[in-house]
Amino acid sequence: MLTVLLIETVFLHSGLTSAIILQRRERINRLLSVDAVTASLAHELRTPLATIALNASTAISELHSSPLNLKDLDDILKNIEAESHRAGAIISSVRQLSKKTTDQTTSC
Repeated sequence: MLTVLLIETVFLHSGLTSAIILQRRERINRLLSVDAVTASLAHELRTPLATIALNASTAISELHSSPLNLKDLDDILKNIEAESHRAGAIISSVRQLSKKTTDQTTSC
């Protein structure tokens, strides 16, 4: 009887070990997915932010130039506005994606 209980304990322990290993793999895969998403988000946000910074620097240079060119300044400021809206849209789309994922997770 003791041998049967010992064998059963070994089987249960091996099953538990397998479950823990699978859980760790799943956690690592989830962290890698989150890392990929955040890297993609950072890349997507850097583009409009870099454009905004460059345009702001150009606008400052234009303001200090001798013959003030209002048409160029107007174009630069419109570009800054467009890029800021683009950055906002990226953030909004990520939030929407996050909400959809959270809703799907809670409904399962």
